[in-house]
Amino acid sequence: MNLILPLIAATAMLSLAMPPASAAFIETIAQVGDNVVAIGSGTIDTSDLGTAQSVFLSATIYPSVGYVNIGPVSDGFAQFYEGASGPTSIGSTAHDEVPSSGAGNYVGINGGYTQITVPVGYVSGAPLAATSTWDDATFASLGLDQGTYQYTFGSGADADSFTVEIGSTAIPEPAALAVFGTAAILLPLRRRGRRGRPAV
Repeated sequence: MNLILPLIAATAMLSLAMPPASAAFIETIAQVGDNVVAIGSGTIDTSDLGTAQSVFLSATIYPSVGYVNIGPVSDGFAQFYEGASGPTSIGSTAHDEVPSSGAGNYVGINGGYTQITVPVGYVSGAPLAATSTWDDATFASLGLDQGTYQYTFGSGADADSFTVEIGSTAIPEPAALAVFGTAAILLPLRRRGRRGRPAV
């Protein structure tokens, strides 16, 4: 069963439900049936980060350098900021592992290069939501090490964090189907409301 639409709907709902004061982005990577699924939501405060630089990319993970970028599989433009500190590795694989499918915003962390990726034109503190799925995969086949990896940036009122949680039981399949199935009902309504808007 394709869970991408329900996943992104649920992720969007989670990000919109977050109180504005809790500036943080959390990404959970879990085994869901035969697939590895990453879902992320939250906000990112870019106030204390350097000037944004444009980059052409697609969703991928590169565990040995702590690189996790989720969202659309197709190539597109995003922007990155430097200034995050945290783990430089989340696993052993020393090459890209491109997901089978994905949706939402381009958003990610590159621990090896202290970079944070956000959509082009991102407004600091705005809600973000993204998902990626690696079909017929496991943590071992992707070279991911289970654990919690936290990256921090900014200071004072602008202090923020980006957390990557990799765990085998973070999203049990029956619970995922129930939650994401309900959330999928809202996605067509959201799309219908966007018809007629000019492309950005």
